[in-house]
Amino acid sequence: MRALVLPAILAATPVLADTWQSTGFDDGVWFIGSAVAPDSAFLFQCGGRSGQQFPFEQSDITEPKLTRDNDIMISVDPSLFDTTEDVISNISVVIDGSPFLLPSLRFNEFDGFFEAPLDINDPIFARLRSGTFAGILWRGEWIARDIPLTGSSDAIQTMAQACVTGWAAQPRIPPNWTSSTIAAEARRYCNGPATVNTEFVIAEDVDTDDIPDLILDMREIECTEGESWQRRGAGMCGASQCSIFVYLSTNPSAEPDEILGLGAQLRTGEGGQTLIAAGAAYSTCLEANLETCEYRFDPSGGTLDYLGLFPYPD
Repeated sequence: MRALVLPAILAATPVLADTWQSTGFDDGVWFIGSAVAPDSAFLFQCGGRSGQQFPFEQSDITEPKLTRDNDIMISVDPSLFDTTEDVISNISVVIDGSPFLLPSLRFNEFDGFFEAPLDINDPIFARLRSGTFAGILWRGEWIARDIPLTGSSDAIQTMAQACVTGWAAQPRIPPNWTSSTIAAEARRYCNGPATVNTEFVIAEDVDTDDIPDLILDMREIECTEGESWQRRGAGMCGASQCSIFVYLSTNPSAEPDEILGLGAQLRTGEGGQTLIAAGAAYSTCLEANLETCEYRFDPSGGTLDYLGLFPYPD
C-alpha cells in the first residue's frame, strides 16, 4: 500500500473536512485549475504554461500538473488500494448510485497518485456538480463511501474556468522539429543556456500523420547555468527515472505528453506500428519477476496508449 503525498499546490490549500476545495489562477508562468474532494480521496487538475510567458523563476510553483487541451487529470489517493501494481483497472466513481467507469489509472511516482486523463466534457463532471454523495468501487468492492459533494459544483466550475482560459492563451509548440527548434525547447526547460545530447534525440513520425514528432529525454539535457532547469517543474528527474517529453504533432496542446523512465527507444509492435519504450526501474521489474523491463506506449492513434510492462529485448 502506498501513502498519499499531496502535490505542493494542493497541500498548501486549507481543506475543510466535508467541503470541496478549488484552485484557479494564472501567475504568469503557469496556469492551474483543481477541484479536490473532502479528505483528498480523489481530485481533478489541469495546468500548463501561461500565455503571459513570464520567466520560470518568477513562479513559486515548481511541480505543475501539465495536461493536454480539454484533458482534466483525475488523481486518486493510492492509500485506498491494497496493491503494489503500477496500473489498475475496473475502478468506478459511484455518484448517488450511478457508476462512472474510469479508464485504467497509472501510478505517477512524482505526484504519488494513481491518475488518468478525462475529457472536460465527460458526464462525470455534470453528475458530480448535481449529486449528493460519491464513492469509489474497485474490482467490485467499496474502497471509499459517503464522500460528500458539498461545494463540488462551485469547485468544478472554478477549475473548469481556469482550464479553459489557460488552454486558450497557451503558446503553441513548433509544428516541425529542426536542430534550432529542439535547442530552443531545451533552453525553455532550462530557462537559460542548455546543451542537448543529440545522439539520444528522437525526431521522427510516430503517430502516423507524416509529420515528425519529438521525443526528448531529460537525462540528455544539461542546463549550463546552475540548477535553473529544476524551476521548470513537471518532475524532471527523480531517484531513478527522468521525465521523457513526447511531442506528438496530433497533440494541439502547447505542452507535450510526459512519461517517466530510464531512457527512451522505439520498438515495432505486432501490427507493425511504432511503439515508444521507456526503461523501468529495477524494483518495478523485480515485482514483475523480470530482470530488466520497459514500459511501452502506442502513439499511433494520436495519444500515448499504455500497453504495459514488457521484458527488455535481448
